[in-house]
Amino acid sequence: MSRVTRRTRTDSRLKTVALVVNVLFALSLLPWAVAGFVSFFLFDAPGSTQSIPTVALAWSIWLYPLLVISGCLLSFWFYRAKSYRWALGMCGIPGVGMVVISVAAMALVVFCDGQLSCR
Repeated sequence: MSRVTRRTRTDSRLKTVALVVNVLFALSLLPWAVAGFVSFFLFDAPGSTQSIPTVALAWSIWLYPLLVISGCLLSFWFYRAKSYRWALGMCGIPGVGMVVISVAAMALVVFCDGQLSCR
């Protein structure tokens, strides 16, 4: 009997966490609209189109909504199938995009001295 109760509590917590994480990632699309527009200006500097960190940053910003949408949809699908652990795992997919954006921005600072065109 206690095993069922413990599992029910765990499932309830996983459902709540998955819902909160999905809502937060969905809300992150609001500032992305500005970042997606501004990212086109990353290529204004001469030679910036050949800079790997600049191109990686631009592509990671542009593809971020696809990660959010796919993560939310997969999470919802697993949620409906009552597989709450997988649902929680799938809603972490947009976190990969945030990591790639952060790494690309740090690469610009470290390898290119903050300049968009690396030489």
